[in-house]
Amino acid sequence: MIELSPHLGIRFQFDPERLRLFYPDGREFLESVERERPARDRIAKLEAKLRDTGIEPN
Repeated sequence: MIELSPHLGIRFQFDPERLRLFYPDGREFLESVERERPARDRIAKLEAKLRDTGIEPN
């Protein structure tokens, strides 16, 4: 089922497992886990660089 907010222009799509939200331009809103993924990847890379120099990150 798909609904559209007439005031915000946001599209709501009800899937069996979850509610999906879309910006007026069609891009999907990201879940908090998806927003955090790039930061976690960056942290992992920086930790690896520290280990390569002999520093153990805490």
